[in-house]
This record gives sequence, structure tokens and C-alpha cells, in this order.
Amino acid sequence: MMSARSCHTRILAALSVLALLLASCSSEGKGKPISVAPPSSSVPAPSAPAENADAEPAAADEDKPAPVITGQPDADADTVEGIAIKNAAELAKIGKNPKYPLDGDYSLVADIDLSTLTTFTPIGGAESESGIVSGPNVFSGTFDGRGHTISGLRLAVSSGKRVHVGLFGSVGSDDENDRAAIRNLILKDVHVRGNANGTACYAALCGQVSGYVDIDNIAIMSGSVDVVNKSGDILGIAALIGQCRTDTNTGVTNKPIHISNIFTNISVSGTNRGNKNYTSGLIGRIRGGDIGSLTNIVQLGTVTHEEKAGGGNHHIDPGAVCMLHGFSSPSRAGTCRWKGTGGTSPKDCGPCRRSSSTAPSSR
Repeated sequence: MMSARSCHTRILAALSVLALLLASCSSEGKGKPISVAPPSSSVPAPSAPAENADAEPAAADEDKPAPVITGQPDADADTVEGIAIKNAAELAKIGKNPKYPLDGDYSLVADIDLSTLTTFTPIGGAESESGIVSGPNVFSGTFDGRGHTISGLRLAVSSGKRVHVGLFGSVGSDDENDRAAIRNLILKDVHVRGNANGTACYAALCGQVSGYVDIDNIAIMSGSVDVVNKSGDILGIAALIGQCRTDTNTGVTNKPIHISNIFTNISVSGTNRGNKNYTSGLIGRIRGGDIGSLTNIVQLGTVTHEEKAGGGNHHIDPGAVCMLHGFSSPSRAGTCRWKGTGGTSPKDCGPCRRSSSTAPSSR
């Protein structure tokens, strides 16, 4: 049993990193984040899983007015470098409108509530091959949240195809001089779910990350990722990233992936009735080689894996500290539970596995 002093130390470490993260986010943008108050008229999430993972969001139609947002744009919204994102409708246009390309540089200049949209699909689309670093389904640009909050993300993707599900579907770059990046962003009230009949990855921020990518100053404050593997392969279920699995045939490896200053506090749940199922707190799976770095991580949410009769291989880790090792200043206060075949009582997943390696390892 964890001592009171040990528990107190972990909580203080978590709060310290979170405070630094939010302070850094606020200082990056020229305006402070605006508090989000979801309107009572918000459109609820679809009650049934989406049949078409890449269906065009109705709100992305240029002829329709932008939905009401809960925060006003920053004072410098019209003069920021790159493309300013002021509302949910504009966010939904990335990768679907020529004025919002997947290789663009974006700045979020207001808090936005995605529950005002009737539907939202992952940026770049959900369907894509594993490990890709370029192509029509890959976000290869930059997205600076400037300390703002995106709330109300609802993704319900069930597919027999290969899908990568998150706010961003696939993020990658094959150019060391033009790295893809997501930074200074807060996610709140995020709910990602699905039934996997094919090969799939699910997470709140990115379905998959490959190649030259920076993920920095991200806080995922509340929500859940809940996936059932019906008959396929779950290559990764987690809070931040489904998988890091750069295809080495592209001439790039996982080494250029750098992740830093992350706080997550959402529950992650995977149920396996299919073949493979990788469930974890931060990154569902790292495959094909170590990532470059993972620094200053706090993961507070719970991780649960349930193995049903007839299910295949399963892999579960309580969080970043147990799945990965060798990074600096780790802190984990989450819990991990596993239910075996036939619905046996939940069990602790066991102690963290540590090594002396200097970078997170793959499996």
C-alpha cells in the first residue's frame, strides 16, 4: 500500500508540473486563455457509432454560418502568423478546404466548443496506413493552441478498415527542416470511443505520430477513451497518442519524435474480444524503434483492460512510467486494472518495469 508521504509527494509533483505547463501555455499566446462555459443548447454526441469514419462534417460547409463559440478571439487574432482558427467550423475545415491545408501553420486564437458541431471527424481523416509520414491523410503542419482550450470533442468511430482516431488522425513529417508540431493546447471534456473490427488506434490527441514530430505543452484535463476490440487488432489505445510506429521504408524512424510537458487526467479503457490489444496511459504502443525523447510527463487517469473469452494477445501498462522508461521527471498517480478471461475480479497490473536506457523503448 502506498504510504501517505509517498502519495503526497506524487500529488505535489503532479500539481507542480501541471502549474508549469499551464503557465507556459499562457505565456506562449499573446492573450490569456478564455474560460469555457459550454452552452445549454450544445448539440449532444451521436448516440450511435459513426459508420463512415471520414464523413464530411456538416458544419464544415462554407455556406453555413459558424457556430456560436464560448470565447472571444484574441486581440491579435487577425495578425497572427499563419492561419488563425477562431471557431469550431474553421477547425473542422483543416484538410477539407483548400484554404486550410494539412501542411499549414495554424494558431488557435479562441477557446472553442466542438459540441456545437453536429459531427466532427479527425483532422486528416481517420483512415490511413500505419507509420506514414506524408500523403493526403497526414497532418504535417503546425498547430499552436496558444494556451487555449478545445472542449466537447466527441469521436465515435467503428470501422473494419485501418483507422487512427483522435483530434488529429495521423501526424507526421519526412523533413527534418519542416517538422510537424502540436503545442500549447488544452483539451477538456473529450470522449473517444469505438468498436474495432479492423486495425485501429485511438487516443484523445493523435491517432498516430510518425517521423519528425514535436508534441509539447499539452494538457488533457477530462474525458475518456473507451474502445472495444470486436474482431480486429488494436495497435494502441491511450490518452495522448494511439501509436508511434514510423514506417522505416520511408527513410525515417521513430527517433525524431519528441514529446514534452504533458499532463493527462482521463480514463482509458480497452476491451479485447479480437486479436491484439495494446492499452496504456500515455502512448498505446511504440513499434519499430525508440522515440527520441519523452520528458516531463504527468499521467493521472485510470487505465483498464478487460479480456473476454476468445480474445487474443493483450498488453496493458498503467501509464507512461510503466510502458516507457528513461525519461526525466516522471510522475504517475493513476491506477491500472485488468480483468481476465471470463470476467474475473480486477487485479493490479503489477509493478512498473524500469531500465537504464536513455530513451523510451519500443515493443
